[in-house]
Amino acid sequence: MSRQQRRRAAQQAKKAAGKPQTDSAKQADLEAIFQNAMAQHGAGQLDQAIASYDQILTALPQQPDALHLKGVAMAQMGDLGSGIELLQQAAAAKNDSVDIHNNLGNLLWQAGRLEEADIVLRRAIDILPTHAAAHNNLGGVLEQAGRQEEALASYRAAANLEPNNSAIHGNIGIVLEQLGRLEESAVSLRHAVELDPQSPEAHNNLGNVMKGLGNLEDAATQLRQAIALKPDYANAHQNLGSVLIELLELDEAVATLERAVTLEPDHAQALVNLSAGLNLLERLEESEKFARRAVEIAPDLAEAHNNLGVSIRGQGANEEAEACYRRVVELDPTHATAHSNLIFTLDFNPNYGVADHQAERKRWQELHAAPLAAAIQPHDNNPDPNRKLRIGYVSADFRRHSAANGFGPMIMSYDRDAFEIYCYSVNLTSDDWTESFRAAATGWQDCRRLNDSQLAEAIRADKIDILVDLSGHSAGNRLPVFARKPAPVQVTAWGHAAGTGLEAIDYFLSDPVVVPASETGLYAEEVRYLPSHIPYYPPQPAPEVVDAPFRRNGYITFGSFNRLEKISDGTLAVWSRLLKRSSTARLLIKSQALDRPKVRAGFEERIQAMDIDEDRITLLGADPQMVHLEKHSLVDIMLDPFPHGGGISTADALWMGVPVIALVGETIAGRIAASALTAIGLPDLIAKTEDEYIEIAMRLGEDTERLVQLRSSMRQQVAESPVADPKQYVAAVEILYRDFWTRWCADQ
Repeated sequence: MSRQQRRRAAQQAKKAAGKPQTDSAKQADLEAIFQNAMAQHGAGQLDQAIASYDQILTALPQQPDALHLKGVAMAQMGDLGSGIELLQQAAAAKNDSVDIHNNLGNLLWQAGRLEEADIVLRRAIDILPTHAAAHNNLGGVLEQAGRQEEALASYRAAANLEPNNSAIHGNIGIVLEQLGRLEESAVSLRHAVELDPQSPEAHNNLGNVMKGLGNLEDAATQLRQAIALKPDYANAHQNLGSVLIELLELDEAVATLERAVTLEPDHAQALVNLSAGLNLLERLEESEKFARRAVEIAPDLAEAHNNLGVSIRGQGANEEAEACYRRVVELDPTHATAHSNLIFTLDFNPNYGVADHQAERKRWQELHAAPLAAAIQPHDNNPDPNRKLRIGYVSADFRRHSAANGFGPMIMSYDRDAFEIYCYSVNLTSDDWTESFRAAATGWQDCRRLNDSQLAEAIRADKIDILVDLSGHSAGNRLPVFARKPAPVQVTAWGHAAGTGLEAIDYFLSDPVVVPASETGLYAEEVRYLPSHIPYYPPQPAPEVVDAPFRRNGYITFGSFNRLEKISDGTLAVWSRLLKRSSTARLLIKSQALDRPKVRAGFEERIQAMDIDEDRITLLGADPQMVHLEKHSLVDIMLDPFPHGGGISTADALWMGVPVIALVGETIAGRIAASALTAIGLPDLIAKTEDEYIEIAMRLGEDTERLVQLRSSMRQQVAESPVADPKQYVAAVEILYRDFWTRWCADQ
């Protein structure tokens, strides 16, 4: 029971109390004491009021009204147990008092004794069926007990008795929200606001439901009004901050959530949302601080562990991030996003192989996709194998992003006579690439604010024939949409293409280097082969290729432009051996994460531990794309890390004339560079062992004539290969699409 409810209970008890019946000689004195006690109670002088009630109870130990009001006062003082005991005595002495039973029910509710509260409040209603407060309080007890339908009936009974009571309509709205009946909830909560426009709670509750309905602008308006009415309302600041995150007004969101945490430092949900906003702003160190605080305060709050995992994985702490995501799945087995985060992180861990990766994906299928199988409906697409097909692509990366480099040709270079392309964008940001994709597509929808069910319905309404996942288990994926199978044929490819584990996805597009025939049985999807695992969408314009830097430096510069978390300790150990073999060579490592002081310091410690001479290593951070590409002019030979190798970073290097040495790994992530090198005709740069990796790098570094030749010819070699020739690659894809569709039509 809230403070406001307890205050109302005292007022009700005061109103209901009659004069104690005493012997005539004492009656006048006791009446005066009782009146004084109620005045003290009403004025908040609880100690004095309790002393006055005790005077009455000394004379009349079972006087029900004194027991009642003393019990209320004791509860208000924080002694809930004594308050309940006194009200139980009062109820026994005066079993027909609706106010005593109502207040006793409230105290039992406050104490978490829900079954007893239920019985007592029903007794109050039996005594006086028109007692609105008792119906309302019973609704609260039932709501807390998880009996929402019964709670709704009790709240509605209270509203029928007091139709102008804003708080009761607010309670109806909240329980309707809990039942998932958001439209009805919004009606009740809007009525509560109309009845009491000065109620910050009413505005706050309506704002939350409008957020659930996807009306973020109205949600923000309601929550701002709640804050205007009650500036120190921490919950409203917290809720507004979460809405502003959805609106991507991130700076204001963080400021609002910081205000919530200032008002209530242990507000776990505010801390969680603050860490989420900071993650989106790439302020990972700050995010980590607030996420750790949230975990400390609420160790069973799944989202706190998820946000901590996001912040520390971005700083290279993969193993701890993995533990965070495992904890989320343990706490909340329905948290599909965190489970995808776990899968993505496992792909970077050298201790896991393909079988392990696919086993975890199968677990994702069991926990998150299988329960949605009942939502799959038959498709009424026209089963004509030769007609123009509608291809749908779903991604959060229709923008300048490495994933878009891979899937871009499918949107920019498709056969417009045979296919129509529909893009379902869940981008957080947009740029010039976004506009290029939008212009090339037949249809485009910005779907970030649609939930999974709504997005699935939008895809089904568009009569998509083949739906393609471009994210896998990477950030922003909408795999729960694919689990609903809104299209008759579903495919995964290109964006973190490593299989999804979903039974509702029919095909996984790869190549025989990345997924050897001996491993295809590990995947939930049917594996079909393309000329290479991913194509390459060369940047336009791109800097010109320049001379190999050894010609001006007098020494070979090895390099890596990969994400820092891909550079394992095993990789550093091999690179250390290589530098010791090539006494004059240098190593240049370029990664966005090196702009973070904490990450850079940690990486420098790892380098020192590998006994690598720091004078021979250069560390660089992020640059705009053109500058980033230009800095390939500083490197003679790129070294692919392992066990998680490069993808687009490999293709960028080859496009800029820099050969890449790759160690073919035991997982998809460790074979992508080998796939690209095979597709462009340079399989001799692929090693099968660490020793061979060093030997190939040494041999190429000594063969300066070949380095010069590769530097001048590689871009043309890449451009003519299936990797970077969109006509070749997209034609191969579209042959598969037509085959998939023909097979589906035959099944009909």
